[in-house]
Amino acid sequence: MKKTFSTTALAMGLSLLIGQVAFATPPINQSSPEAAIKGYLAAMKAGNVQLVQDYSKNVSFADAVSEANWIKDGLEIDPLLSYEIVSKSVTSADRVEYMVKEVHESQEDDYPLIPYTVTKENGKWSVLFELVEINRVKDSPDYGKVKVQKQKFHEQKVTSQETHPTAAISAVYWNFTGLMPSTTIYGADKFGQVRTDGLFTLNGWQQASSGVASVTYSVIKKIGNGYTTYIQKNYSGNYPKSATWFGSYEYSLPYSSSSDYQMMFTNNGYYSTDGSGNGYE
Repeated sequence: MKKTFSTTALAMGLSLLIGQVAFATPPINQSSPEAAIKGYLAAMKAGNVQLVQDYSKNVSFADAVSEANWIKDGLEIDPLLSYEIVSKSVTSADRVEYMVKEVHESQEDDYPLIPYTVTKENGKWSVLFELVEINRVKDSPDYGKVKVQKQKFHEQKVTSQETHPTAAISAVYWNFTGLMPSTTIYGADKFGQVRTDGLFTLNGWQQASSGVASVTYSVIKKIGNGYTTYIQKNYSGNYPKSATWFGSYEYSLPYSSSSDYQMMFTNNGYYSTDGSGNGYE
């Protein structure tokens, strides 16, 4: 016997399904600074990239796609497990500052409080999505401190196969062309660290279009709303490709069996700069 289904039953089923979806995705509540920061943090914990963007205002990236890629990457590398708002400071009628205690999957015990700014615009409160840097560079005077980055970050493919002759086990290659002053880029392949003594070697060349090059090379690990820096080394001067490359031995990169680390490059000079190199264990 052929079975038939009534349109009424089908409509009821669809109505129930739509109701369940609506229940699973609560409406955005930006009626107050508290609602905005709580909604934002809950979205971070849930790993909901779109909801994080809905509750925030992008000020760190040139476009929403780069921002979404960073959030997704950071939450996959080091998920937010729990959070607690520990302080609130009203700085104006449309600006509120919060300090939040966060627990991430791989963090150290002395993880610092993370600052957040919530602002009101066109009647809605939003969290400013500003990347925060957590300093874990050994011997740095700022070790353990948090810095809110005010600059723009640019996602750019910087992978290269240009290996220094002395490289042993090469972990990462990079190449950038025309890196503009006061610009930070990232996008080299991610890599792990198999050594337990933290040793990581940087080698490369850099050449400014005019004058003297000055570039900071950092090894970072992303989190949803920022990154942790483990190595940060600035090289000032032109190191031609055909001459002696710059190089240093760093002992501050913790062991990681997974590919969680990534290179970041900042031009601190006054001229556009080309460069290439590799980091290895």
